Amino acid sequence: MQRVVHLIHSLEVGGLERVVLELARRARREGHEHRIVLCDRPFDPSGRDFDPLGVPWECLPRGPGLDLRFARRLRARLVELRADVVHAHNDTPIAYAALALTPQRVGLPALAATFHTLPCHGGLAARML
Repeated sequence: MQRVVHLIHSLEVGGLERVVLELARRARREGHEHRIVLCDRPFDPSGRDFDPLGVPWECLPRGPGLDLRFARRLRARLVELRADVVHAHNDTPIAYAALALTPQRVGLPALAATFHTLPCHGGLAARML
């Protein structure tokens, strides 16, 4: 059984969010433990967001700008969840997951990164990512 944590901004209706939920639901049906960590906005049940429908989720709020405390909290949470893999989606979650998992040590999860779109930040940091 693989423990996978998907790191995304929110569950606001969109293609990325739909794909993440489908991946997590299918994996859970096959016996894997997938969950979602939201870094910008918690689930909004008013109809603006996709309903996670049984996929565990939590919101770990990120502050404005470069929030190094968020990276430390994310690392601690991933260790607590005993994640095997962090699957980060798009540039900001990928950058924070990479920060959280550096330096790589025994007991930390592997990082999988998926860009669903081109990086939305056009600066040097986005190009380096």
